[in-house]
Parts: sequence; structure tokens; C-alpha cells
Amino acid sequence: MEAFQQDLQSATDNGTGPADKLSREFYSFKAFVVSSLQTLQSQVQMLHDLNDHMEMRSRRKILLLHGVPEGSSDVLVSKHCNRLGKQNKDKPRPILVKFKEMSSRSKIWNLKTNLKQTGITMSEFLTRRRHQIFVSARQHLGVNKCWTKDDKIFAIGPEGSRHHIQNMADLEAIKNIAPVPVPNSQIAPQSQAGPVSTVSVSVSVSVSVSVSVSVSVSVSPLFASVPSSSVSPLFASVPNSSVSPLFASVPSSSVL
Repeated sequence: MEAFQQDLQSATDNGTGPADKLSREFYSFKAFVVSSLQTLQSQVQMLHDLNDHMEMRSRRKILLLHGVPEGSSDVLVSKHCNRLGKQNKDKPRPILVKFKEMSSRSKIWNLKTNLKQTGITMSEFLTRRRHQIFVSARQHLGVNKCWTKDDKIFAIGPEGSRHHIQNMADLEAIKNIAPVPVPNSQIAPQSQAGPVSTVSVSVSVSVSVSVSVSVSVSVSPLFASVPSSSVSPLFASVPNSSVSPLFASVPSSSVL
């Protein structure tokens, strides 16, 4: 099309009459094609977003547990609680847990801080598209500045404000935001009185928290409809203090 446009432009410059009319028709046709392609592209993007939204709604009541060790006696616990993917010797597969009510799922999600320092983490079951956006955001903005809540991705930008990231374009816009400069008044002036002796103070604080709750007691209420022989082996290798604080307050009918 570009070569034809150049030939048409040269013919028009020579003052050829028919070429003048053909030139106007060509540019009109070109504008129509470009406009149609842009409209088609926006419609495809709209359908893609709608499909992602519908898929995410089907995953709202699902949470993933990462880092739970796998043992030789592990079994799949029905279709509502099972491990995802193929078995890997180097990394345990995540455990998918599907809840019956959104309120129970939210209650467990809000207790995820109890898993700190246990080697076990919890995440929402994002779609492939949202997972890619979330991973990219953590790589560019920092792990501690990105999080998900209710299937939405949030991040703290360079200027210190919170942003809702819906697509890669939003992430690129946040990355291009200039950081807020620190006022000179907040910078501590250097002392001009010469060297100052320093005093080193060492404070040691020891906090010990002991949680002795049986895993079989804390997990079994969640899976009341599943035989105990199916559930117990799955969490046999998990420390008692790792899973118990999460599921202690969930009623027996919370998980399908």
C-alpha cells in the first residue's frame, strides 16, 4: 500500500487529472481501513477483558497454599481441595482450596499474616493474564509494594500513591511516574562541630509463641464431608502452627 501511495503521489504532483480523483478515493479508503482496524482492535480487547472478568469470577472463592511439603503418602482430596500441576521434586505443588461461601474465603484470606515465618504462603487464584501483570509489577515496583485484594492488583507508585493496575498499560504509566523529591528541610544537616562520639546500645528481645493445636482437629472441620483418611495425609508433614491458625475459625460447612 505504501508503494502504491508513493506512485499515486508522484502522479498527482505531475498534474494528471484522473490521478487526482483516484488519490482522494485512495486516502478516503485508507482512512476507512485504519478506522475499521482500530474499532476491531478495541472490540477484541473488550471481549478479552470480559472473558478475563468472567474467568476471574469463577475463581473468586478459591485460594492457593504454597510451600506445603509433599510426602509419599499425599493423596488428592476430592475436586475441592487438591494439588495443582505435575509433581516436582524441587518444589511442592500448590494446594487449591475452594470455599462454599465468599465470606469464609475472605476470613481465611485476612488471616494469611499468621503464616509468616512458616515457609507457607497464600495467594489468590488469578487468571493467567492477571498473574503476568502482577509478576511484572512486583519485578519493576518491588515485592513489598504490590499486592492483590478481591482479585484486583494494587501497587504503590514511585510517588507514594496507591494505584489499581488493570492492564500492562496501567503498569507502564505507573513506571513512568517520577518519584517525589525529598524537600531540603527534611534532610538532616551535617554537624560542623567536629567528630561526635557514638554510643552503641544493644537490645535483645526474645519472643516465644507456642501454638499446640492438632492439625487433624483444625483442618477436619473444613472438610467434614471428606473421609479423614483422605485429609490427614495431605497435611501430615505440615507443622501444627502453620495451618491451624488459619482454619480454626471457619465453620464446617465453609468448604465444598
